[in-house]
Amino acid sequence: MLFLVLVLWLRRDIFAVLLCRLAKDPRQWRGMAEPAIVNAQCVLQFEGNAYRLGAEFFTQAVEVRYSPLFVRINMRGSDRSIILPRRVPKLAPGRRTTKRRAAAG
Repeated sequence: MLFLVLVLWLRRDIFAVLLCRLAKDPRQWRGMAEPAIVNAQCVLQFEGNAYRLGAEFFTQAVEVRYSPLFVRINMRGSDRSIILPRRVPKLAPGRRTTKRRAAAG
């Protein structure tokens, strides 16, 4: 049983990708769309993570919305969007040390 749980944990990204294909319900998207820019390598930086996008997003201004499991990326002025599995947000090193200092004293 432990082995099965370990294998499922290591393959959770595949499970998230399968859920992405089934995610058609827009009611779980949170908040307003946040503006972002895709760089020349077609990489979007969001919440400290890098999301590789296709060539159609090359140096485009995009709008990013997120749900607990997914990130939805739209090009401005277009109906097309891409839905990707959301990665755990990374905290900036300065924010982490500030919390430790505040807790210590």
